[in-house]
Amino acid sequence: MPDEQKKHPLEQYSENEQIAYLSILSAVCYVDKEFGDMEKGRFLPIIERNTTIPCSKVERLYSVYDFQTEICVAIYQGESRLVSNNIKLGEISIFIPPEPRGKSPIDVRYTYDINGILEVEVVSISTGEKKREVIVNSDNSMSPEEIEIRLKELEGIKIHPRDNEKNRYLLSKGERLYEETLSETREKISKAIERFEAILNRQNLEEIKKEAIIFEQFLENVEKWEV
Repeated sequence: MPDEQKKHPLEQYSENEQIAYLSILSAVCYVDKEFGDMEKGRFLPIIERNTTIPCSKVERLYSVYDFQTEICVAIYQGESRLVSNNIKLGEISIFIPPEPRGKSPIDVRYTYDINGILEVEVVSISTGEKKREVIVNSDNSMSPEEIEIRLKELEGIKIHPRDNEKNRYLLSKGERLYEETLSETREKISKAIERFEAILNRQNLEEIKKEAIIFEQFLENVEKWEV
């Protein structure tokens, strides 16, 4: 059984096109229990509209106050610029060690499936503590056990694209060719690597697949001295 499963009347995917058509976002509140202070933080889109699903995306966030002891991640669905105009789905709070600001990071990972299953995981990098919430479309008829089985099947996509074997190979090849070339060719390789890295950081798998083909062809042309 997951830590918690909640059901909501969500309309966040198209069954025919298998794309998310409403963004899923995080509003991050930064809390220091010692002073009882709370501040509205970043409203961060994690799974944006038109993202192909299933998908899994992670964002690293940092403390904003010195000696902050907790970060609260509120989970929303919608497209509005204002947090209050979107639908709140849940909330996760996690302890972080009281250190200078920016020294206590957390990873926030959203994994979303076409069955209307949203899994949110928050991990404190400093302590290793992990908190998790599973939010399910109210129309979903799967049992809690079936939902857990499906989430286990999605473990394979829970890696950052830059850690994918093929993508690591392409980046390594690009770095090698950069070291072997000079002047204009070296500059072209540097720009191509930076572009591919930027697309990897967006974590859009369809976009990455297309760009990987272009990047690989570019590197092959470099080897043939055709750039």
